[in-house]
Amino acid sequence: MKNILLILLGFYCFQVKGQTCSISASTSTLCKGQSSTLSFSHDLSIGSTVLWTPTAQTSNSINVSPTTTTIYSCTVTDGSNNCTSSVTITVNNLPTVTSTTPGSRCDAGTVNLSASASAGVVNWYSSQTGGTSFYTGTSYSPNINSTTSFYVEATNNNCTSNRTQIIATVNQSPILSSVTSQSICAGDNSSAISFSSNIPGSTVSWTNTNNAIGLASSGSGNISSFSTINNTSSNAIATISATASVNGCTSLPINFVYTIKPKPTLTSISNQSICAGDNSSAISFSSNVAGSTFSWSNTNTLIGLSGNGNGNIAPFVTINNSSTNANAAITASATANGCTSNSTTFNITIKPKPNITNQNFSFCSSTNYTSNWSGVIPTNTLYTWTVTNNTQVIGETNNNVSSAFSQTLSNLTLQNQNVVYIITPIADACVGSPFTLNLEVKPSPPANAGQDFAKTCVDNINGSSIGSSSVPGFSYSWSPSTGLSSTTLSNPFANPISNTVYTLTVTDQLSNCSASDQVLVTVNNTLPTANAGADGNITCVTNLNGITIGSSPINGCSYSWSPITGLASSNSSSTVANPNTSQTYTITVTNNINGCTSTDQVNVTVNKVTPSANAGVDFIKTCTANNNGSQIGTAAISGNNYSWTPALGLSNSTIANPTANPSVTTTYTLVVTNSANGCSSSDQVTVDVNQQQPLVSAGSDFTKTCVANTFGANIGMSPQPNTSYSWSPSTTLTSGILSNPIANPSSTTTYTLTATSLENGCTANDQVIVTVNQNYPTANAGSDFTKTCVSNTNGNTIGMNAVSGITYSWIPSTGLSSSSTSNPVANPSQTTLFTLTSTDVVNGCTSTDQVLITVNNELPIAYAGLDALITCNQNVNGAVIGMQPENGINYTWFPSTGLSSSNQSQVLAHPNQNSNYTLTATNPINGCVHTDVVNIIVDTVAPTVNAGSDVVICEGQLVQLSGASNSSNVSWSPSFMVQDVNELTTTATINGSTTFTLTAIGSNGCGATDAINAQIAESPLSGLLSNYIICENETINLTVSPQLTCNWSGLYSGTQNDISFIGTSTGNLNLVTTNNYGCTNSETITITVNPIPYPIISGSQAICQNSYWETYSIPSTSNQINWTVTNGDIMSSSNANDVVIHWGLGTTGTLNVTETISETGCSNDYTYTVLLGENVALDTAEVLQLSSSVLYTPNDYSFMNWGYESIITQIPVSIGVYSQYCEFPNFNPSLNYYWVEIGDGNGCITKSYFNNPNFIANTQIVEQNLVEIFPNPTEGEINIKTELERFDFEIINLDGHLVMSGSGDHSFMLPMIEIPSGLYFITIKNEGYQFNQKIIKL
Repeated sequence: MKNILLILLGFYCFQVKGQTCSISASTSTLCKGQSSTLSFSHDLSIGSTVLWTPTAQTSNSINVSPTTTTIYSCTVTDGSNNCTSSVTITVNNLPTVTSTTPGSRCDAGTVNLSASASAGVVNWYSSQTGGTSFYTGTSYSPNINSTTSFYVEATNNNCTSNRTQIIATVNQSPILSSVTSQSICAGDNSSAISFSSNIPGSTVSWTNTNNAIGLASSGSGNISSFSTINNTSSNAIATISATASVNGCTSLPINFVYTIKPKPTLTSISNQSICAGDNSSAISFSSNVAGSTFSWSNTNTLIGLSGNGNGNIAPFVTINNSSTNANAAITASATANGCTSNSTTFNITIKPKPNITNQNFSFCSSTNYTSNWSGVIPTNTLYTWTVTNNTQVIGETNNNVSSAFSQTLSNLTLQNQNVVYIITPIADACVGSPFTLNLEVKPSPPANAGQDFAKTCVDNINGSSIGSSSVPGFSYSWSPSTGLSSTTLSNPFANPISNTVYTLTVTDQLSNCSASDQVLVTVNNTLPTANAGADGNITCVTNLNGITIGSSPINGCSYSWSPITGLASSNSSSTVANPNTSQTYTITVTNNINGCTSTDQVNVTVNKVTPSANAGVDFIKTCTANNNGSQIGTAAISGNNYSWTPALGLSNSTIANPTANPSVTTTYTLVVTNSANGCSSSDQVTVDVNQQQPLVSAGSDFTKTCVANTFGANIGMSPQPNTSYSWSPSTTLTSGILSNPIANPSSTTTYTLTATSLENGCTANDQVIVTVNQNYPTANAGSDFTKTCVSNTNGNTIGMNAVSGITYSWIPSTGLSSSSTSNPVANPSQTTLFTLTSTDVVNGCTSTDQVLITVNNELPIAYAGLDALITCNQNVNGAVIGMQPENGINYTWFPSTGLSSSNQSQVLAHPNQNSNYTLTATNPINGCVHTDVVNIIVDTVAPTVNAGSDVVICEGQLVQLSGASNSSNVSWSPSFMVQDVNELTTTATINGSTTFTLTAIGSNGCGATDAINAQIAESPLSGLLSNYIICENETINLTVSPQLTCNWSGLYSGTQNDISFIGTSTGNLNLVTTNNYGCTNSETITITVNPIPYPIISGSQAICQNSYWETYSIPSTSNQINWTVTNGDIMSSSNANDVVIHWGLGTTGTLNVTETISETGCSNDYTYTVLLGENVALDTAEVLQLSSSVLYTPNDYSFMNWGYESIITQIPVSIGVYSQYCEFPNFNPSLNYYWVEIGDGNGCITKSYFNNPNFIANTQIVEQNLVEIFPNPTEGEINIKTELERFDFEIINLDGHLVMSGSGDHSFMLPMIEIPSGLYFITIKNEGYQFNQKIIKL
């Protein structure tokens, strides 16, 4: 089977001059580490010299121990003759056992062993040394019943390794002790389980059929106590199957069961958020386990719910008397079958309802009023309101929703105006009772700061006046004071030094209300900036096209230059200056806004003188003329700089006359520059160079091999004109003088080509190398072998050791570990002849060899049969497993426990627990083995069953049956009482005490039972009346027997037995009572709530201390009224709808009214707080009569106003007299009450009567909105619009003098252009009605 090409195994010799010599070797093939003796013989004369290579030894016989294949040569010489001979010693590497795989098994049977070698085959032995190999191959599977040692060695090319031990281990299988099953409530901890085995050191692994119970699906070792889980409504069953393992052997499994009873899961309850006083929603508890009972606790009983209870929570009336949310956490749990759920907590939030009393406030026009009320006001309170429209006030808004009530109201008149709001507070959707807000808006005085003006260099140089004419009764204040002639005049002179905004504040000295206005005085007298720029020079290289002078423009400025000679522009901020001679320029800048000007100058110097340049005379450079170059240029001139380009070939490129010696023809340019002004000129000179060498190329190197350039190839180049050629050496060339001959050497040669120019005699050389390589490689495919199931099971190594520079190719490649390595592993699936081709990668020469691999590894058939189930009613006597036997095949079963035979192909299996049986079929001829496994499941466990806990129900209720079982085949008895007999959860009807039995049948036919008892309890009664009558907001108290559990709803919600609540409206109170068995009874109790009145006080809420005759009222009613006052005196009846008060001193006073409904006796109070200002009103003055029509006061006051009012109509009339004495025309005390208003200038007015009337509140005052006066203030005229058919008017100044009077109707225009500016009073009268208002003339 070998075909070895060109392999020299012996020796060779060659003859030189008729002499012969040879080398003999004791062995030409060695294993690594062995030696060979080499002997040299020759026919030269005695005394000749012998020399070995590569050992350098000189004897005729030597011993060698090479580590790799080596060529040894010996040369003999006698001085004139010599002879050389060589021999190749092939060295094969020692193979090694590279790996071993020991095997082990449980109990007696086949053990799989394997070993691999670096090369060759693996032989198996039963001893460490000696003996005969009983098996060859990489895999061996002996059948043993105890631990046994085997030994393997590797053999390749007659080289053998040391033996290596492989141990086949047989271990005994352990037996695991049984474990007791457990029944546990979900969430409770299981009992720890400790496994034990008959073999110490065994490890236990287990599997769990239901990891939802809180135990992993599998694990190892003992099972620690764990927290059990069951999220279903029935028992959770988990079967644990455990096995013990030791030394790789596993016991038969044992099974035990965890039964996890469900803990009821309480259905989540939504949180409730309720407004105080509203009813809560009923809370019904439920869980996933039928028949569960419920209990709960409450963290906050102040919301109207008891601290704890059982069963559902009925609706209750919520309570929260604070301004923040009242939170109660309700914690509930469910109990079923002795298992209690985890607690569930939900929250009941009682949101407060806002509660705010009526409010009264007074403030100045155009200022902001923001709510600052007291009462129950949650932080998130919103307000919505309606307003009673007052046409004399603007800024009111209607129907807003805001987190704060805020109004900025402007009084369009010169009298106090009232705006009334009805406000409803809302906090987090909880709506409070509406309340009244009365805002008194005092008028603001007019403020006019005047017109803005600008102060520049030419306008308002010394400032100007601001403001307007003053008005009596007003004070003025300016800020800032800087630049003002006065800060208290209405029209001071303003002369600031910088931009200033002046603010004028005007204050009404009577009401203390103020208004402001602003005026802007702009100051602009800054001089502009003039910048002519920096001085500059204009030369040949600097600012050649001129220089930019000046600067960037400034907005609002104009520019002019002088002189304009050489300028691009004469009126821009910057321009280009390019004069022929030096020049000084002046720029003038003018601010167009204020007319101010500035100037600046710049100097421009001009210098442009040009030098001369001479580069010298052209010359020629050849090999014989000017060979070292020549001088160019001329002598240097002081003050000039010289520059030559290019600089290549010059002795110096910066002198006037350098030496030029270029290698190629070059034109040089000389630039001469005046160092003072940068002006320059240039000249050129040319140097012609002629020294060209001939072109030469010996061609590209090439290699002559077995497949390339076998007969040589052309070298050199194409011939060139006027050129001769010569080669060295010329041997093996077709010509020695051609430019491109053919080169065909027998050994590697370097050729040199010389080219000579026939024109100038110049020469050039080049070389080319021709490499010769034609040696043949070795091919050895290795020894034939056979592959069976026990011999060479994974194939074997074929081929040879690789040689560097040689590639290898195998065909076919199927079954080889590699088709391109020298020694692959051959593991074909069928008999195959492999061919190896060795190729020298350098020269392409090839050699081939073949090897035959015979394959015999067909497996026998092993069929263990179908898996089988043994139950109480299936395969009761065992199951038949296995197959019909095949001739020549041996059979074994493992384990044999529970089998009718252990060595037949078909047996009867009857184990007492789950078992896996393995059938092994063995072919004794080729050692091939095949196995199959069959699984026998043993199921004789009865199902679990739990009928639940005993129950007690109320009359008319159904019994809730809720059982648990791991079987779906269940039934209840007695069946005629049960709704769904075959359901775990169902209902039943009973007439008395009854026992119910639950039966469960498993899928294996086994059954189990459990039972519960059901009874009927009685209903409860409360004993309360069916009707109660109370007044609104009155408290009602009810009590129920403590033996019952209460659930109130309707007007009150809660679970207390004793309840107390405030009645707000007529309605029903629902009560559900529950006894200890959970039986309930429902009752409806009617609560009749009679309404109470709601008096609302109106009147001034912010006045002066010591004020007299202040009238307050409530809406007209027939109910009983009673007024009381704190820090004041009642000056009228205390039982009428209206009351007149004289307020005392201090900061506040309180007015209270009680209104009672006679029919029901229900009453209500309203309290009104009045703010008393810092100012104190004067006490009433003594009014005396001087004559029949003249009244006077003993004292004179800073403010006095006399008047009267009809005793019948009580309409006040001011007669316009403001002094200590007053004469009344038609004075008649029997018809009129006469009075005087006095004040000391602090804004407080006190009315004093002459004939001491029994004061009664005015009832016929013309409503303000019947008359409209505008514009106010005015500069020229006012318009009067009224609903009166006809009216008379009077205009009076502050001195009480009549300025103008007349009549008008509906719409009337009144010219006031001739009236001096100031404050006036206008009175409009019509048939006993009167309207007064301040007006301001600007």
